[in-house]
Amino acid sequence: MLFHLKYAPLASRCYSHGKVETDEEFDSRWVTYFSKPDIDAWELRKGMNTLIGYDLVPEPKILDSALRACRRLNDLASAIRILEAVKVNP
Repeated sequence: MLFHLKYAPLASRCYSHGKVETDEEFDSRWVTYFSKPDIDAWELRKGMNTLIGYDLVPEPKILDSALRACRRLNDLASAIRILEAVKVNP
């Protein structure tokens, strides 16, 4: 017996009906994340990897707070990686 396409169940997706985050809220969340006084190097790298994974260039205020976190951690290598990640290639 052949299974006909007209009897196939319809595919449906359940999308979230949660609150949509605005650009300002997104920026504020990441500035707050990088501004934590007790952030460690692992959290800094994880945050930057997550941001880069969104396939976007972070706003300058987010980069500022991330670079300041590098300064608090005395982590020049992470600061250079952040700058290389957002560098514009000619």
